Amino acid sequence: GLALGTALTVAVLDPFGHVVTTDHSSVTLSVATGPGGFAAGSTITVTAVNGIATFSNLLFNTSGAYTLSARDGTLTGAGSS
Repeated sequence: GLALGTALTVAVLDPFGHVVTTDHSSVTLSVATGPGGFAAGSTITVTAVNGIATFSNLLFNTSGAYTLSARDGTLTGAGSS
């Protein structure tokens, strides 16, 4: 697979753009668009600590351009290129 840097962080934000420091829920990262998916062994669900979820060990099974999506329970998901 192709590694995505050393770590990727996702912040859980309130409607005003502030980090929800009381959030300790599960955050799931998924591939919204791209030529492949996450390779086996990738950590795609982590527990947020003080509103910050840190994903490490992310590998893609195909190189190319991807858009990722993050979800925290019932909160609205966000995408990133």
